[in-house]
Parts: sequence; C-alpha cells; structure tokens
Amino acid sequence: MDEWDYPFSGSDTADEAKYTDSRNSGLDAAGWYYYNTCNGGITSTEIPSSGKEGYGAHQVGQKKHNVLGLYDMSGNVWEWCYDLYDYSTAQRSEKDPTGPDSGSYRVKRGGSWNNGAYDASVCFWSCFNPSEKGNSLGFRLVRSTD
Repeated sequence: MDEWDYPFSGSDTADEAKYTDSRNSGLDAAGWYYYNTCNGGITSTEIPSSGKEGYGAHQVGQKKHNVLGLYDMSGNVWEWCYDLYDYSTAQRSEKDPTGPDSGSYRVKRGGSWNNGAYDASVCFWSCFNPSEKGNSLGFRLVRSTD
C-alpha cells in the first residue's frame, strides 16, 4: 500500500489501516472515535457515557498526523466542508465531488468521537444543516496558496 491507500487519515501501516467493523482498533493510532474516546485511545467494548473521563472531543494532535501533517482528519470532530450536499452525488463513486450548485445542506467528513469507525474512514461523508451545532462538529480555516 502506498501512503494514500489507507482508510483512516494518519494510518501508516497495514495493521493500523484494517477496517473490520464499528469497533476497529486500526483507528486507535489515527483518531478518536466512539469506542476509544473514554479508554485512553485504545479500542474498548465499553459504551462511553457523559461525565466519564475522556468523553467528548479531544485536544488536537494526540494521534498520528496524515501525510500532509494534518491531525484529526479521521475522528475527533466532523469537518464542516464548503461543498453542498446532494444525496445522488453521495451515492456515486465520483472522485472529489463538489456537489450541486444550490441547496441547504453541507458536507461533513471525518467522523467524530461519537461515531463508529466507518464514519471516520476517508471515503465516508455525510451532511448537516448549517444551523446545526454540537460538540462533535468543527471546521478548519484554510487559505489558498495563490
């Protein structure tokens, strides 16, 4: 596998990159998700609960970064994307889709501490209404190099 072929952003060995099910120890090295958020970053069968140590989003940079040096692109908090969401676009295998020209829902990617491993995979994306708020959704400021 080359450095872009892993299902989780930040994985860099085949063992870390295996996807098995919603409890996936392959994500432990790269991201916070439902089954490791309250267990010090190690996959557990324990269901996380409010008030327990580790419950919620974590400080950025505690897991491995991806090949671009970006942390927490798989897990921790969903990344709010600029692209508009369209269900029909989400079902296609188009590479780097930008979505429709109009609509009210936006794309979110990367999964969160409150989701299973599949949602944190680099191929999964979902949507949200921009008026939504919560402790599992964030965004990154980006700037063009031009």
